[in-house]
Amino acid sequence: MRPFLWILTKKVGWQYIGISTDLIADTIEDYNFDPMSVLFVYDRNILTSILSNWLTKPIQRSIKALGRISGGDFSVDRTLEGDDEVGRMGRAINSLAINIDALMKQAREEESQKKQLEYKLLQNQINPHFVYNVHYIMNLRKH
Repeated sequence: MRPFLWILTKKVGWQYIGISTDLIADTIEDYNFDPMSVLFVYDRNILTSILSNWLTKPIQRSIKALGRISGGDFSVDRTLEGDDEVGRMGRAINSLAINIDALMKQAREEESQKKQLEYKLLQNQINPHFVYNVHYIMNLRKH
């Protein structure tokens, strides 16, 4: 009997550890439901809760970061980054934020340049008409 299971999934390469149900059953039989077995189950639940928080907190931070990005806040959060799968995802989120921020700045700059060009174009269209009208009025006054 192995007390712990170590499983490696072949499709995604993830690893996880589980507690063998045989170990739990043997422990309950050994202690005949005395206070130690209750403590064992309680300790196991605490350990499960700690492991769960350890695994889910980085994912929750990544979800919050994506929410900030979708709201227009493209600031980088280096606490998302790490060497594991979730950390690599955090690096990708930060890279996404940087790229979106750069693209937004580029789009704003191009829009500003476009407005300036439109203004100059209108100005150049108005100037010949103004000159023509002034010339026309001056010719009328001469006659």
